[in-house]
Amino acid sequence: MHPARLFHETDPATLRQRMLDNPFAVITAVSEGRPLVVHAPVLTSGEGEAFCLHFHLSAGNPVTKALLAGSPMLAVFTGTHGYVSPDWY
Repeated sequence: MHPARLFHETDPATLRQRMLDNPFAVITAVSEGRPLVVHAPVLTSGEGEAFCLHFHLSAGNPVTKALLAGSPMLAVFTGTHGYVSPDWY
């Protein structure tokens, strides 16, 4: 879907509160050009540049290996219902 600017949130306090309210995330990474995905509960700590996400994955998980190798990561916090119908737009 097109990321409409109207819904683009940049306020750190608002984003952190959404993470606290919906702490189950989709964690993504890339390894050898392939996307990797895992679902995990996430805790947060720190403020500003020290802000950090904490989650546990098994050592054998391909996402763990990709993150330890320095792959960029994306955490998606979708809330209770993650599907947005195209009709909503």
